[in-house]
Amino acid sequence: MHHLYSKKKFLGFVFPMLFMYTALFMLPLVLAFIYSFTTYNGIGEAVWNNFKNYKLLLTDKLMFTSITNTLKMAAVNLVLTIPISFFLALVLQKTCRKNTTYKTILFAPYVIPGAISGLIWLFILDPSAGLINNVLRAIGLDSMAMQWIGGIKLSPYSIAIVCTWGGIGFYMVLWQLGLKNLPGEVLEASLIDGCTKWQQITKVMIPMLHDTIFSIAIFILTGALKIYDYVYILTGGGPNHSSESIVSYMYSTTFTDRMVGYGMSIAVVEFTIAIAVTLLMQYLSRRKSVEL
Repeated sequence: MHHLYSKKKFLGFVFPMLFMYTALFMLPLVLAFIYSFTTYNGIGEAVWNNFKNYKLLLTDKLMFTSITNTLKMAAVNLVLTIPISFFLALVLQKTCRKNTTYKTILFAPYVIPGAISGLIWLFILDPSAGLINNVLRAIGLDSMAMQWIGGIKLSPYSIAIVCTWGGIGFYMVLWQLGLKNLPGEVLEASLIDGCTKWQQITKVMIPMLHDTIFSIAIFILTGALKIYDYVYILTGGGPNHSSESIVSYMYSTTFTDRMVGYGMSIAVVEFTIAIAVTLLMQYLSRRKSVEL
């Protein structure tokens, strides 16, 4: 086996990826952290201001609004995605041509660029010319026509539903991978012991799928921290920044208001939250594994 492996070959495979990872991830992360302690508008010299940007975050009402909206999106996405994707994975578990077609259709939104998906849903949710409100008005249900996007109350929830639509196929695939790894003899034994299908799902399958559940939860929660394209296309963060997510507010602050240093402090906070959520979910997953 020695002739198949050498230090030069190892470095030849690893170095290009290590270089790309450093240049595209680690270096921007370090620069963002450094600039978060400065007053910088993208032109000229960055002036060191210690913790001024982070102190400003504590009193920034728009920052708290963006965090609240992100939490709403994450909660709705979590509540809708996990049961719906599990149900679809269970129903379409059998391999056949019909199920393959359905799975392809369900997975398609995941590979559609977010900008295009946003435009599709803009046509559906637009309060004045959108499909939903036009249909409601056409059948005499004008009172049910609402400001699904662009308003103060419903925008975060509408964006969360669009995110659910976009990711449901991906999470369905994760569920199916978990279901395929379940030991068949355990499932057969549960049926022999008199379990109904519902009891088998709730008492046998779901406890054995706890790793899959935590993995999906991590994907959903960290994904909610990166929601930008749907916000930008559907609402633009408005009205008056009331539908901003953390990322869209960071973008607006950095590139529209040209407060680069402050925008980088928002990025650092978002990164910290993402790491904390991931570590917390991994801890809970390990603790659950020990209990089982």
